[in-house]
Amino acid sequence: MMTQPTPHPIRNHIAAYGFFLALAILITWPLLTVLSTSFAGYPFGDAHEMTRHIWWFKYALQHGQPLIFQPLLGYPDGIPGVILWSDPLQFFPGWLFAFIMPLPAAYNVQCLLNLALNGWAAYFLMWKLTDHQRFPALLAGVVFMTAPVMQGHLAGGHGGLLVQWPLPLLAWALLNLRTPVGARHVVPTPEDNPKRISRFRLSTRYLALSTLFFVLLPFGHTLQLIYAAMPLIGVFGLTLLVKRDWWALLRLIVIVTLGSIILLIFLIPVFQSTLGTSAYTDEGGGVAFSMDLLGVVTPSFNHPLFGQLDYTHRVLGVNIVEGSSYIGIIAGLLVLLALWKNRAARWWLLLAVVAWVLALGPLLKIFDTPISIQNGEYSTFITLPWSLVANLPGFNLARTPGRFGFVMALAVAVMAGYGAESFQSLVASFQSPDQNNPSATHRWARTRYISSLQVLLVVITALILLDYQSFWPLPTYSAEIPQAVHDLAGRNDVRAVFDVPWENVLAAKDALWLQTAHEKPMIAGQVTRKTPVSPAKLTILEQTFDPALLKDAGVDVVIVHKQYDTDGKLAENSRAKLGDPFYEDEQLVLFNVPEIKSQPEIWIASAPWIPAIHPEDLQFMMPSETPLLGDSANSFVYLPESGWLSYRLAWIKPVQADAILYLDDKPIREVTSSGGLGLWLPISEPGYHSIRLRLQPACPLTFDVALSCGFPWPGDFIISDFVSNSFTQPAATFDRGINLRGIHIDAQYGIMANIALWWQFNSVVTDQDIRFVKVLDSEGKQIDGVDETLGNHKANSEWIETVSFTKKSNPGTYRICVGWYSYPDLTRFAVLSDVDGAQDGLACIGQFTVPGS
Repeated sequence: MMTQPTPHPIRNHIAAYGFFLALAILITWPLLTVLSTSFAGYPFGDAHEMTRHIWWFKYALQHGQPLIFQPLLGYPDGIPGVILWSDPLQFFPGWLFAFIMPLPAAYNVQCLLNLALNGWAAYFLMWKLTDHQRFPALLAGVVFMTAPVMQGHLAGGHGGLLVQWPLPLLAWALLNLRTPVGARHVVPTPEDNPKRISRFRLSTRYLALSTLFFVLLPFGHTLQLIYAAMPLIGVFGLTLLVKRDWWALLRLIVIVTLGSIILLIFLIPVFQSTLGTSAYTDEGGGVAFSMDLLGVVTPSFNHPLFGQLDYTHRVLGVNIVEGSSYIGIIAGLLVLLALWKNRAARWWLLLAVVAWVLALGPLLKIFDTPISIQNGEYSTFITLPWSLVANLPGFNLARTPGRFGFVMALAVAVMAGYGAESFQSLVASFQSPDQNNPSATHRWARTRYISSLQVLLVVITALILLDYQSFWPLPTYSAEIPQAVHDLAGRNDVRAVFDVPWENVLAAKDALWLQTAHEKPMIAGQVTRKTPVSPAKLTILEQTFDPALLKDAGVDVVIVHKQYDTDGKLAENSRAKLGDPFYEDEQLVLFNVPEIKSQPEIWIASAPWIPAIHPEDLQFMMPSETPLLGDSANSFVYLPESGWLSYRLAWIKPVQADAILYLDDKPIREVTSSGGLGLWLPISEPGYHSIRLRLQPACPLTFDVALSCGFPWPGDFIISDFVSNSFTQPAATFDRGINLRGIHIDAQYGIMANIALWWQFNSVVTDQDIRFVKVLDSEGKQIDGVDETLGNHKANSEWIETVSFTKKSNPGTYRICVGWYSYPDLTRFAVLSDVDGAQDGLACIGQFTVPGS
């Protein structure tokens, strides 16, 4: 076999990078022609959101703002932006380019450079694996750079996920950690021979390089630790274990440990801000964003030739961004040749299979639908290995298993490179030397050989590009922003901008892009996925367009995104409340919020299909005939002062559903299926608050309509009264860390008393701790009472209850006393507050009057 000399490796690598950059421009055509005016990808992608963050780095450096914290989002408080800290390569060098070129160009150029760098990194890996042979190395780079999974994420605007070049480099460095056969049980020492010392130094070098690339791998996207590092390092470590290469395994452990310690500097703040946060953990999508079983043989439904095939739509559905996993005809043939001819390729097959199985997600899908197995009356699905870890802390952030496809693409690229090496050997075998003139024959043969390889490289590359092309031309969308939005930057009377509909993810991304023009704070806004700003605040502001509320929140301009206002109600309501817009086109309507002197009043809002009301009589009822799919029902209130809010839930008929009631995301009460629920909710601070009823246990994952989970709609959900209360100090404090934070007595017609109690537990409370409530007459005689356990409660938890007394009483004044005792010894908890009855273990902190007839 003829190998090609490499007298100028640096020059060759620069030439290889130029080759891949040219290919990147080709497969993304016509992006180069609209580099400064459009974004690469689909309008529903993340390109303009990513570019907004690129803009922020430039803006922050120019204006002395914090690089990580986001003061222009979530006005007036701002929001954390630690993800910008954890993913530095997601926005670099884009923010540097932004100083000298338009923002869209900065993003697009960064994408092109990263694509070419991905190709070069795979080229470098294959170049090393084949002893510096450029033909298989170039083809491996082509396969990796143009893989459908890469093109899909380019179309999705996932600029950070295009930073895949550390993956091949990490694989190269790891493979060099292996101990040569015959030297696995020898520890090098300075007294050893020079070869052994050199080998030890070389091992140390690759250990350092492996650590470096391990650290760089998640710098484009933090979850690459799961999508890329986990399968690569896991399979490599398993191989070392099987081969009993203990020294290499020890080096691998050192690399992962050292690299993880370095990464903790970047990841600890991210974990603190994301783990347990609904903006990340409640997103879901593990099945929708996983690969189909047939995806490996399914080209893009936007392919210029194969897209006409019906099955491409049936397999990929609309999941071309996250679900693309096509191996390809040409690359597949090269893989088969490699597996036949080259044993080294078979390890990469193991890696490809592992990544593919993980990319299939938690449930096996065919034709974009989980396979259902019917067993009598029960229906189930085929679970896959990813389901074992999908809901564990940390792993539950990785809601897109299809991204394991990057590792599979690398393994396919390397196997295709090995196949190209075998094909190259076949070409070399056809050279027939002239025995009479060996020197001339060698020169002629080498020239013909190189020419043949060049022709083959062009032909095979062209066939791979045609086979892999996910779209032609590349979808792009306009980056144009109306001049009226730019003009807002010069207005000093605009404190903040409110973009609606706030909950539409596409409108939220558009809003972020508009900020690069108006440069004003936004009421909402997010760094990724969705805004952390209170949905109660945003929902009530959007549903009411109350000028008093908007002004109180700092909103001076409202922007309605018409293309996401499907029924036109937002534009209609905003005109009715805010007057005529000062700008309107096919996509946007801009309103000034009129000045108003009145103070904000109480507002109540709930699901999007129920308009917010201004409660003259403060009664709000959700429609009983509306079924609610999903495992939670939300309502929101705005209160200008603190106090007690009446909340009643009444079932139309008995239902088998238990739930937990949350107030501002804190669990405060269990709700059983028996009867209904009547509570007075303590609102300790004025402002926006959410009330959520959530099924317990939560709805299971199902794709059978007949088994869809949701609330068996209860009937009446009424908020009917409000009583102000300052809650400046606890009503009573008991021993063992129990505080009665507030009490409200609702005496109706003098014959019924509803006692609302708000408990705070600073230590653990068990079902052996009994709470009692007594009704005492003017002589101190008990006329009614109740003793019961409140169940088990964790430390630093809360509990809200309403205790009702319906016993008819004579006219007079009655005191309400509360306390606690332990069972079975019946010892009362000491009352630590200076209240009536404290010496007897009672806290008599309220009263009501029954009027005379």
